[in-house]
Amino acid sequence: ILALFPHEPKIYQAAGVPVSYVGHPLADLFPEQPNRTEVREQMHLPLNIKVFALLPGSRRSEVNNLAKTYIETAKLILQQLPDARFLIPLVSRETRTIFEQALYDCDAQT
Repeated sequence: ILALFPHEPKIYQAAGVPVSYVGHPLADLFPEQPNRTEVREQMHLPLNIKVFALLPGSRRSEVNNLAKTYIETAKLILQQLPDARFLIPLVSRETRTIFEQALYDCDAQT
């Protein structure tokens, strides 16, 4: 394993996996543990709500095949946590269009 972050080698070594720390060129730009309050303020997200990241991937086929599953899962979460918010990073206009269509198909465009 080529580890990107300083904390990773210890984890892999404990599991008996060969690992070398190579670093990441952007790692120094961001803290390993961001300040939750600052991040929430920047993203206009209240501190008292649950926030979930839905990570459908970067390939169109992945987004196309998984978007509805992610959306239906989010709807189930909202039944238990009605104030929850979902962050969905999409890497291109094309994957965004696919995901938006899935939102309409699942009647989840709020």
